[in-house]
Amino acid sequence: MMKKILGILLISMMLLGTAFAEVNVTANVGNENPVVGEILICDGTCAMDKALDPATQFTVSVSVTDPNGQSDVNADAFLLEFYKSADSNGATPSWDNVALLNVAHGTRDGCTETGSVYCLHVETTDWTTKFLAGTATVFVRTDDNSTTQDYNTSPSTITVNASVGHTEDATSGTYTGAPNSSNNAILANTTNAYIETTHNGNVDINVSVTATALDDSVHTPIAVGNQKWYLTNDSGSAVPFTGGADEVKANWGRGTSPTSATQNIYYWLDVPVGQPSGAYTGTLTYSTQAS
Repeated sequence: MMKKILGILLISMMLLGTAFAEVNVTANVGNENPVVGEILICDGTCAMDKALDPATQFTVSVSVTDPNGQSDVNADAFLLEFYKSADSNGATPSWDNVALLNVAHGTRDGCTETGSVYCLHVETTDWTTKFLAGTATVFVRTDDNSTTQDYNTSPSTITVNASVGHTEDATSGTYTGAPNSSNNAILANTTNAYIETTHNGNVDINVSVTATALDDSVHTPIAVGNQKWYLTNDSGSAVPFTGGADEVKANWGRGTSPTSATQNIYYWLDVPVGQPSGAYTGTLTYSTQAS
């Protein structure tokens, strides 16, 4: 019994003489890039490819994951771009290259935002009416909370529908021609001697004007051919209207961003000799079609 007690005491004394040391271990866990995946275009339904009119609302569905966790995705720092030729990586927008920064997002237009799917909003004011008709590419770039980036140029495409549009300045085109005169070109009336037309479409257009005779419902009308037009204030080059659709501007481009194309069409009136005085009125009908 004494031997057992001595053995226990000896072991206890040995343990009391033991030294302990702690070593700190440091692990540097690197940040990884977010991953931009599938991109879809949504206008009620979502698909890889959509045909859209310019200046319409739509939503871009994009899948973004992050190896560091979904909470590391900076969902308020998306760059969304659609372009005709080459991406600008967020440069100044133009008609054919629109870059939207810090895009608003949320469920809309058939896109449901959940998990790793984000729904990026494109408003009617973002999507210019002048964006050239044809196929455009969709590009998405995102940051994580450490500003590490990833991006994806999608196989998705937007086919931009053609928009053929024009407007006429209704405040111009008020003329006064003296009666009982011939070759009465309204050359001095530089303020209202023209009608300004603005190109509102996204394709080249041809502009035609159809004129009617000027009539006061009492006297013989002033014939259509007594009205003339030209694209500059040059009465000597003026061309008589025929009463049909006279083409006045062909292959007219949309202008250069951000300025729309405008064209002044000048008018002259030859009042026949002996034409009775009166308030003669007629109509100029503008029409356009894609070139």
